[in-house]
Amino acid sequence: MPSGTKTMPPDQHGPDGRPSGHWLRIACVYKRHHFTRRQLMNMARIRFYRMAEALARRGHEVDTTTNLAPEPSLRAPRLREVPFKFARWDRYDVVKTFFHEGFESLLAEGGGDHPFIVSKLGSVVGSEQTPGVYFFGTERKKLFETQKEIARRSRIVTVLTNPNAALWWKEHGYGVPLYMVPTGVDAEIQPQAEIPTRASGWTAPWRCSQGIFTKREIRAKSI
Repeated sequence: MPSGTKTMPPDQHGPDGRPSGHWLRIACVYKRHHFTRRQLMNMARIRFYRMAEALARRGHEVDTTTNLAPEPSLRAPRLREVPFKFARWDRYDVVKTFFHEGFESLLAEGGGDHPFIVSKLGSVVGSEQTPGVYFFGTERKKLFETQKEIARRSRIVTVLTNPNAALWWKEHGYGVPLYMVPTGVDAEIQPQAEIPTRASGWTAPWRCSQGIFTKREIRAKSI
C-alpha cells in the first residue's frame, strides 16, 4: 500500500507548520447517503467533524468522506471533503469509521479490506438482548452483525464507556485492541456572546429546554 507517512527530525516543523514526527493520510468515514449541512447539527455528526479537524491540526492529511458535495473541496489546511465516488482507499494509511453506520458505509463502498481500520463505536450491542442497551429486535441483530465484521476487520476499536468495553469483550473477545475514548467538549470554548433575546427587545426571564417536538406540537405552540 502506498504510504503517506513522512518522518522529520524531532526539533523541526514540516511545510505548513506541521508538528515534528510522523504524519498520515487518514480517511474519516460516516454516512454515505446524501444530507445537507443543516442536518450536520447533531452530536454524532459534530463529533465526526471535530475529530477530523483535530487530526488535521496535528499535521495529518485528513479527508472527510461524505456525499455533501459533488466534487472534492478543501475545508481547512490539510482537511478535505471528498465524495465517496472519489475515495481511493488504498491511498490512505488509516481509515477511521464512525459508529456502526460508518463501518457499514466503508463496506458498501469497497473499503472493508483496508489493512488499518480504526472503528469508533457509540454503542455496543449483544448477541442477545442486554439490560441497559436500548436496541431491540431486527435493529439489534443488524448492529451485532456489523460488530462481528468490525471485530474481524479492524485493527483498533474505540468505545465510550466501561459497560461498552465489558460487553465488547464478552461478545468478541480480546483479539482487537480496545480503547475507551469518552465523549467530551471542544478544546476551545468560544467567548460569551450577546443573549439573542436581548437583541430582539425581549427582557422577561426565559428558559432554554432541550427536546424534540412533533409537527403537531409545534403547530399547537404557534397558534
